[in-house]
Amino acid sequence: MLGTGNVGCVYCPQGGAQLARAPTPCDSDDGEASAARYKPAVSRARSLAWALVIQALFNDSGIADHLNDFGMSVRKEPDFRELVGRLAVNRVLPILRDLLSDSEYEEWLQEQAYDFLRTKEAYRRSMEIAHERVRSNRLPI
Repeated sequence: MLGTGNVGCVYCPQGGAQLARAPTPCDSDDGEASAARYKPAVSRARSLAWALVIQALFNDSGIADHLNDFGMSVRKEPDFRELVGRLAVNRVLPILRDLLSDSEYEEWLQEQAYDFLRTKEAYRRSMEIAHERVRSNRLPI
């Protein structure tokens, strides 16, 4: 399943990548080349990645069960951490990969100017990709 490292880090079981630090080759056609290409960009997308994880959690079909299981305590639940990690690997990293492979951002990536990942436009485009992939909707907090 998923292994965990430091707080806030989630590792992909196939590629060993960390959420918001390096992309995963799990969902990539070109594996290591893709990981090397996007590594600096994904490390700058931490806020975007967490926003997408929250949206994935809100859009998860088992949200009522998650609220019952994890919403009544202030304890750090290992199962919740695993749930968040699973959502990050299965939903968020593919969205980030699609966002970064968009031709609109190609010039930014070549110049290693990753500030676009902190914009509302990048979040909006990420949510469009999420909607196309899994019919995910933006839900307010």
